[in-house]
Amino acid sequence: MVKFGHRRVTVTDWSALSGLGVGRDDFARGFLAAGGGGPDGQLIEDFNPTEMLGKKGTRTLDRMTAQVIATAGMVLA
Repeated sequence: MVKFGHRRVTVTDWSALSGLGVGRDDFARGFLAAGGGGPDGQLIEDFNPTEMLGKKGTRTLDRMTAQVIATAGMVLA
C-alpha cells in the first residue's frame, strides 16, 4: 500500500503488453530473462488485435489504441 498525502492506494491487479511478454506471467518471465529490462521500442510480436479483442470494431483502431484496450481488458478480466 502506498500513501499519497492522506489517501491510500492499493494495487490489486496488474497486467502488461510489452515486447518482453503479453500478460502478467509472460512479462515477468521476459523481464527476469532480460536481466531486469529490455531494449526500448521493442515490437510486441505476439499481439494480434483481432485475436485479443474480436473482429468487431478492430478494423478502425490504430495499433496503440488496440494495445491500450487489450491491456485494460486483461486487468479487468
